[in-house]
Amino acid sequence: MDLNEGTTTEDLWTPYKELVAVVECYLTNESEGTPYAVHTFESVLRRHKQTFLALLKNPAKNAASREEIKRGITEGVNLPSVGRTFLSKELVDEAIIISDMYNANEYACLELLHTAQRQSPTQPGLARGLLAIILYYEGRRALVQALRELVMARDGVSWSVNAREEIIIYVTRYVDHLISDGLLGNVLDALRSPLDNEIDLLRRNRALPPRRYQVKLLSCMQTTRKLLAGTVFAASAQRGLERDILLRLLSEESTSPSRGATGALDEISLALQMALLYALDLSVLHRREDGEELAKKLPLIQDPDLISVLLDELSPVSHPESKPSGLRALCQLALGLALSALKRAPVSLLKKGNESRCEALDQDEVLVDAAIDGEVFEYLDEMILSSDVVASEEYYQKRIHSLITDFIVLMHSKLMEMRVKADESARAAQMYAAEGLAPPAAPTCVCVGVGVYLCVGVYVNVSVVSKCKMIIILTIGVQVECRMEQYPLSLAFLSLLDSLCSAAPLPRTLGAGARRPGLDPYVEHVVGRLALPAPHRPYVEPQDKWQMLALCFRLIARWLEQYEPSAADFPPPHHEPDSNPPPGFRLLMFLHTNSELLRLVLTTLDEAYELMDKQPLEDQKYVQETLISTLQILERALALERPLTAAATEANRAVMLVGLSKLILAPLGPEKSDRLVTCCRVLQLGCAVPAAAARAVALLCRALQAPHCARHLLECVALTPHRAPQVRHGFVECLEAEEWGSPENVAATRQAKEGIVLLLLQLLPAAPHNLAHFLLGYQLHDDVSRSALHEAGVAGAPRTCLHSILDILDTYIAKNGSAEREASTLVESCYRLLYWLVARPATSPPALRLLRARDYFLARHVKATINLESASTATLSARSWVLRACACEAGAAGGAGQHAALAALLAALTRSPHDHAPQDWESCVIRTSLEALPMSVAPVAEPRWELFHANQLRHAISGCDLPTGLGGKRISVSRVHALLARELAALRASAPQRNLVAGEIQKVLDYVTEVNKQRNLAATLTHYYDSWRQLTEIIFCVAPHDLLSLDSKKTLLLNILQDLLNKIPPAEVLPQIGNLASGTVLLLLVNLRHCYILQKRESNLKSSEFETTFFGPSNQIMQTKSLTLKFILHKILSWILVSGGSTQKMRVNLYGALLNFLNIVNLKPSAADPEEECNSTYVSRLDSSKSRPSKEESSLKSMVVEVISSFGENLCSIVCSDCVGGGHDVCRMVALSCLDTLIEINPGTDWMNTLNNQGYLRSLIDSLLQDDEGLKEALEPNPKTLRVLYVYESKLALLIKISGTRAGAETVLAGGALACLANLRALHAHPDTHAPAACARDTAFLPSVSHRFRQMLVPALALCDALLTTLGTQNHSCALHITHFLLSHAECVDVVLRSTQPNSPSGLLSEAAALTSVLARTAERDVVRACAGAPLRRLHALAHALLARFQAPPRADAPADSDDQLLYYKIVCNLLLFARNTIDSEAWSAPSGPGAASSPGAASSPGGASSPGGTVEDGTRRAGAAALQLLQRMLERLHAHDKLLATVQHQLHSVPAMTLTDMKKLVEGEEGGEEAVSAARPAEARAAVVARLRARAHVRREVRALCAHALHAALYLLWAHTRIYLRAAFAAHTNRYNVPPRTAVSNAMAGEEALQLRNSLVAVFTDRFTDELLETAKNEPQMQRGFLEVLVKDLKTMIQFAPV
Repeated sequence: MDLNEGTTTEDLWTPYKELVAVVECYLTNESEGTPYAVHTFESVLRRHKQTFLALLKNPAKNAASREEIKRGITEGVNLPSVGRTFLSKELVDEAIIISDMYNANEYACLELLHTAQRQSPTQPGLARGLLAIILYYEGRRALVQALRELVMARDGVSWSVNAREEIIIYVTRYVDHLISDGLLGNVLDALRSPLDNEIDLLRRNRALPPRRYQVKLLSCMQTTRKLLAGTVFAASAQRGLERDILLRLLSEESTSPSRGATGALDEISLALQMALLYALDLSVLHRREDGEELAKKLPLIQDPDLISVLLDELSPVSHPESKPSGLRALCQLALGLALSALKRAPVSLLKKGNESRCEALDQDEVLVDAAIDGEVFEYLDEMILSSDVVASEEYYQKRIHSLITDFIVLMHSKLMEMRVKADESARAAQMYAAEGLAPPAAPTCVCVGVGVYLCVGVYVNVSVVSKCKMIIILTIGVQVECRMEQYPLSLAFLSLLDSLCSAAPLPRTLGAGARRPGLDPYVEHVVGRLALPAPHRPYVEPQDKWQMLALCFRLIARWLEQYEPSAADFPPPHHEPDSNPPPGFRLLMFLHTNSELLRLVLTTLDEAYELMDKQPLEDQKYVQETLISTLQILERALALERPLTAAATEANRAVMLVGLSKLILAPLGPEKSDRLVTCCRVLQLGCAVPAAAARAVALLCRALQAPHCARHLLECVALTPHRAPQVRHGFVECLEAEEWGSPENVAATRQAKEGIVLLLLQLLPAAPHNLAHFLLGYQLHDDVSRSALHEAGVAGAPRTCLHSILDILDTYIAKNGSAEREASTLVESCYRLLYWLVARPATSPPALRLLRARDYFLARHVKATINLESASTATLSARSWVLRACACEAGAAGGAGQHAALAALLAALTRSPHDHAPQDWESCVIRTSLEALPMSVAPVAEPRWELFHANQLRHAISGCDLPTGLGGKRISVSRVHALLARELAALRASAPQRNLVAGEIQKVLDYVTEVNKQRNLAATLTHYYDSWRQLTEIIFCVAPHDLLSLDSKKTLLLNILQDLLNKIPPAEVLPQIGNLASGTVLLLLVNLRHCYILQKRESNLKSSEFETTFFGPSNQIMQTKSLTLKFILHKILSWILVSGGSTQKMRVNLYGALLNFLNIVNLKPSAADPEEECNSTYVSRLDSSKSRPSKEESSLKSMVVEVISSFGENLCSIVCSDCVGGGHDVCRMVALSCLDTLIEINPGTDWMNTLNNQGYLRSLIDSLLQDDEGLKEALEPNPKTLRVLYVYESKLALLIKISGTRAGAETVLAGGALACLANLRALHAHPDTHAPAACARDTAFLPSVSHRFRQMLVPALALCDALLTTLGTQNHSCALHITHFLLSHAECVDVVLRSTQPNSPSGLLSEAAALTSVLARTAERDVVRACAGAPLRRLHALAHALLARFQAPPRADAPADSDDQLLYYKIVCNLLLFARNTIDSEAWSAPSGPGAASSPGAASSPGGASSPGGTVEDGTRRAGAAALQLLQRMLERLHAHDKLLATVQHQLHSVPAMTLTDMKKLVEGEEGGEEAVSAARPAEARAAVVARLRARAHVRREVRALCAHALHAALYLLWAHTRIYLRAAFAAHTNRYNVPPRTAVSNAMAGEEALQLRNSLVAVFTDRFTDELLETAKNEPQMQRGFLEVLVKDLKTMIQFAPV
């Protein structure tokens, strides 16, 4: 309710419920910082002043109003709650009936019916009119409750309310005005209205609800009357009563007091008579230091004539003919003691008023004598002290106590007289006894009780014969009691036995040896002679039966609680046991078999519930106790079922235990009722009997642990239409029960609520459909995930446990606006249940829809921050579950495109917790949720043990560890205690020594308790951090740019990284938190890198310009943004430095974080980035150490180098050790990758010296051979692991990066890297390229065998390529090592070269591209001379044959921008380079013998691979023809690629104007393209299309560049071929040109083939072809264009002047 607004619904229920809420808020919660203003409270009370004065009187009927609502059927009517509406005839009739019943205004009744309609989901199965009647009486109760609260808050003499002073002052003045206007008289008038009249009124109008609601309605009426009486009592206790009210109350209570079932005063008359006692009380004079001032406020002092009037009324001489009255005697005693106290008061009080007061003081003893003569103490005992209410009301006890103590102190002489009379009576009784006569008053039952006490009190030391005699006596007593139909002896015996058994645990040795048979006779008597026959015996009073059962069941429950099953309890097979087992063993055996005791317990459960459901609860005290004990017995028996079965198995006893978990499901009784259903129905009594509800929930939790029990209950409840709503509402009522009354009731109510939530948590994981789904409102007739959860009343939806739980949580965050709120265990459990609802796929969608409909529930709750430094464990845990639930919400909303839900959550997380606050990164919730969280827990100091051996004690305690729900461990205190107790029992020592040991045991238990607290705190902190981590990580993953811009995202990421790294002390943090935090740092840096990439992509700036905008200007980089970057890098490296003893997972995370950080500084351009010029030179491409970064890059990279250098060689040694050490393979891989990136950033780093000088590089190279066996195993069809393969790749990647500098390449070459690779036998096992497995697609996890082999081969060839690039192809040693590597794996090379075709799979093409690159660059003449031999010539012949096959283009359907196109052109370029190099080397080589010349038959077929007999010369001769064919095709394809590139560039510029349909067409056919565009928002879809088009343009540009390069290479090869062979033919005739020496090939070409070559060239090199060829170089540098022109001109010259 908004306290600043008035009530809009003026019915007879809503205003009063709101009023009591306001009053309780101000008077009860004021000390907790209620933010409302006092004037608001005053305005509310002023508005209700007339309501209080006309107490329980309704606004009168009105004929005009009645006519108006009748016309509302046809004309409509205006109602404040719903506006203009038409009324149904039924509604109007109901309103008129209620108006006539209670003489109430018709509009108020109509509004009441509308309210009842809205409240109908809370009371299922109840008609609207009947619910309106219930609401009417609940409204009256709420009004009276508010009045009582106000009267109690009045300033007075008995108590004070913990509220603000201005509130108390106003309430006191307000109540004084009400009382002076006749409030208390109206209260008494309302009390004198008989309750039977109300019941008769309801009966006559057929307004009595169904039985269960009828009991609730009667309870509401009685509660209202009790509150009225409590109002009078509160007024009297605080300020006394005025003369008229006091005399009226005395008169009415003297003549017609109301009594309870036991004959004592009922709660109403008791409150009124206690009000009389307080009105006649002046004990404050000597009880309080300020008693004189307080007494002046009382009417006994203020009213000068009141004492005289009371004396006239109570004086024994005033009414000698009146009948003696106990209340009159009680008032005489109270007034006499008040006068006696006033005698001793200061004179100032006595002089106030007239002289008659002083004279009246002398009447004190007369009044006391009259009270004693009127048997006041008997009345006090029988009518007041015998009432159970006194025991629960503190101020009743205080007044009676003060009355007795004042009598003792102030009337000591009277006390002595009473003692003398008592002594005379005792002597008279002795005389009667001596004469053998019965005394006049001899309470037989008391004597019997004393006898039983004397007999049974020493039961542990008497003999078996004596015990048998006592049992015989008790049995005879039962027979006598049955004839009398009263059972005082049996009840006394049960009470005594229960008290003895509750005083201390039963000794385990009781019943052993000389102490047999222990308690067995008493157990047999209680069960067999008292409990089992109890339902069938006659009783004078029906409640005696329930009292008997209550005591029996309480004793049975106690024995079960004290018992733990043991194998020693089972009797041995062939002889009598040495000792009798404890009582719990026999009882447990009864309960787990189909015994009479079990049937009694189960039938009593049903009968007790039925009685409580149909009769008023006030008269059902013993029925309630019986019900509670019954539930306790069943719950304990179920808890001991497994231990009992285990003990029986250990004892090797074939005991036929059916098991209570099965027996409890069997229908029993004439109605075949189900016990579990009865337990569910008991919850409907949760408001009235919370202890029974708590026990019922505990029993359900225990029973439903068995899946078959849970399914059985679901079938019995949910699938029964008439029963399902009632059972579900019972759970709801229990969850919504108010926690008020005695501390025991409050604790039981809270326990019941917690039990229900735990039950739901227990049942929820079961497969759908389960009982938890039913109770939470999910549908059971269809898929659970399709359920529609609504607010109660919407679309006929009932109120469910989920609504109640959400209301509990809303109340928790609304209770206090500050961060000092503390969560209870109930709140923590509710948040945990909420998390599991939104985390499970089946329940998540409906739950999240409901939460979003409740004003974005999770977003509101995550803003309700707490003080992490002072929060309790439960509060931390509750907050943890909130964060986890929000993480689920973020993931679901992001995945489903729930923009509004994600926006609400992001707004809550990225803003200050205060509403309407602007965005503030310093105080946003996501940062404050971490900043004060402790990251470490101080260990508990182990005490110095005086008697125990420390190591042995630690070992014993460690054996008592138990797992907890949060992944940690706790020590079982009970196990430790049992272990040490056994040690103490076995100890033979004196009593003082045993006491010392017992003290030490307590010290151990205290220590273990503290350890558990610290472990629990550590586990909770870890769980909280893990929840925060999940939420933080998922927010950055799913937040779209329109909700969290890239700039905001970058700022938030940097701030959180700083917070996290600054908060975590690496050497002190909890290990679990350290593991999680390192992972968080990793993922945050991944997001930061991603943010950097996206922002760069959107900026359309070059790298250097973008870095200036992202990190700041170059002259400020080291002073602004990079300070953050520098801090982050320094913290990560510091953490790595001290994490040597940490888990491998933490080191992997830290290395991953470092790698991502380095990749931000050293970001590679992406295909989706805007096109920009490359910042590399020819020299830097050959030697990376010669590269010169831009100014911005230099600043950032120099910062990295500076920070890393500041750690010295220690950090380098740690990283290098992790690279080559024996840690986890993943750790080795990321360490290798970090070292790889560091070397790339700073190729000239000193780390290279450390790597080389300390032997790390040598160890790394040697380890390649150690991986050989693992690599071979990785090539098996189903390998055990692929870790070796991935580590191998990481090693080669590092070696490749090291080889980027000349010094590094020489070191790698000298270290024998190529020799190790040459000796890898795994590279011999190339998979069969024609086998189906070789062409199989990779699975989601396991790559194919061919792919795995490629991961071995391609990196090895890439290392060769890197060495050739850095050292040059003229480095003879490098080329020879590489050629040796190729020849060592000649079979693998042979397979690749033979199998590759232009349309081969991309994997095989990639192998061929890498292989031909190395082969082409090592085909120099020096290498050919050094390695001349058949193997090398064979490889060269295969390469020539491959060039012939690659004259044909790829298949026509291959995409122009696919990877196959790139690989095709790379292979072509490599083969053209190879052919050119081999032509050069062969042209200068002399014939080596007859075999060197080729023969026509040696040539292979044009389309196949070279035959084994083929020669290199054949390949070189065909290379010219292949070059001519490729030249023509490359020129055609270059034109096609130019058109494709122009098309994609045009599309890229047109994207801003495209529609969604156009964009879908652009990405049609691409994997995930259409889905990405369809699912994203317009801005994101457009950005995705731009990224894809940029990537497509990048690939096409690269393909076009390779095609152009292939074109120019083919031209150069053609020129070289023509120059050698065609000009050689011309030189044979003229000897004009200085040409190389003629070889066998040139000799062969000098004939007819030269003519064919010339004719082919003439046919191709037309003017148009030449112009198109030269046109391709128009955008090339002038030198390149000039070179092509020279080639073309020379070719034309050779064609023109050839002599053929």
